[in-house]
Amino acid sequence: GGGGENNNAADSQEKSVQQLEQNPPPKELLSFWDVTAIQTCFSTAAVVIMMPYMYGQLGYVLALIVTAVWMLLTYLIACFICDVVLASDGRCKRLADAGYELGGKWGRLAFQIFQYVNLLMYLPVALETIAISLQVIFGYPFEGGNGCIGWWTLITFAFLFVVVMLTMNWKESSRLAYVTWAVVTIKAFILIPYGLAKYQSDYISSEMNLGPSQPFGNPQPNVWSIFGCLIGYMSSSMMLLVETMAHTEKPEEYKKALGLSNCFMWLYYAVPGLCASLIW
Repeated sequence: GGGGENNNAADSQEKSVQQLEQNPPPKELLSFWDVTAIQTCFSTAAVVIMMPYMYGQLGYVLALIVTAVWMLLTYLIACFICDVVLASDGRCKRLADAGYELGGKWGRLAFQIFQYVNLLMYLPVALETIAISLQVIFGYPFEGGNGCIGWWTLITFAFLFVVVMLTMNWKESSRLAYVTWAVVTIKAFILIPYGLAKYQSDYISSEMNLGPSQPFGNPQPNVWSIFGCLIGYMSSSMMLLVETMAHTEKPEEYKKALGLSNCFMWLYYAVPGLCASLIW
């Protein structure tokens, strides 16, 4: 008797969770600006510190063009996925569901593999680049002290782990995204240009110096760095698209939020990159 009651309670709880996933409460739904904040900050916050190097590789004119073209292409792909979700009549709640709509069980498997591989590759890079951002902002590479990247990575991991554990739903994630958005704005428009100016002589005498800035290309480009940065971070996040769209007040406006987030991303990448070219 007791085991049967426990099983019934577990089944009832599981059904309640499924109903909440399918029909989240209105107060937990994401607004247009919530979606824009989440998509703008998902990749930008971690890798904006890499933009001076990226612009040094491509050239300050070519980088503006290449990033804009790549963002446009990825935006068109994201719009296609949005259309798949809208046409599914509420069946798509996760990225794998969109894969099923396109290719059945093999489509689901392909999208699941894509999502898991991206996650495993993204997390180490995100941790390292955030740690590098903190390291550079606090001046440790040039002023001595405890500049060990390992310690900064552990601090970053511990902080992010606590934040994730305290986040209960997408609406709460959007509040964190607004805070991150403000930090990204300060970092891209103030802290990175200030750091480049303050430590100009140290940059020039270090191995990070790429030589005089050029409008197109670099005599010794690192093609792998350019390719990796473009593929991973120069676009809105496909990993969050379906999940956040399923919790949006107006899914039909999701593509507009994506377009706006791409414009913000391009701007946040362009300012540090151009500042580095002007200062160096």
